[in-house]
Amino acid sequence: MALINLKKYYPKFYRKDCILNASEEVADFLEASQKEEAAALRKLRRHSGKVMPIAAGNSCTPETASFGRQPEDAYVQKYFARELHSAVACLPEKQAARIRAHFFQDMPIAEIAKAENVTVQCVWQSIHRGLRNLRQILRDAAEGI
Repeated sequence: MALINLKKYYPKFYRKDCILNASEEVADFLEASQKEEAAALRKLRRHSGKVMPIAAGNSCTPETASFGRQPEDAYVQKYFARELHSAVACLPEKQAARIRAHFFQDMPIAEIAKAENVTVQCVWQSIHRGLRNLRQILRDAAEGI
């Protein structure tokens, strides 16, 4: 049996020391996982922006570096992204275009207003109304309406 301090492995969840007895296999697994994650973070910092090979042909880029993710998580994320894009398509044309420009393309509101030759307040209000409509569309979809 080995003593494990959970604060060492889960600092966000355990603010104080929480020591427990665990088998040697569990202790070895936690230690190996921590070393593997640290190595992956070092590689990511050294090669930021580049694709770098990790065990058995997998690759890690800054966009995909989310340690501990499972294939189901990627599926759920794709599903919700698809739902979001289809909900945005249900919005009025201007609201949808402004929401896409601001949130999906990271375009500042002032830049959108300049491109459309309207006031910043007009674009802000349109985005605000669009988000309100989007919330309602997603609520209705979740309720099965």
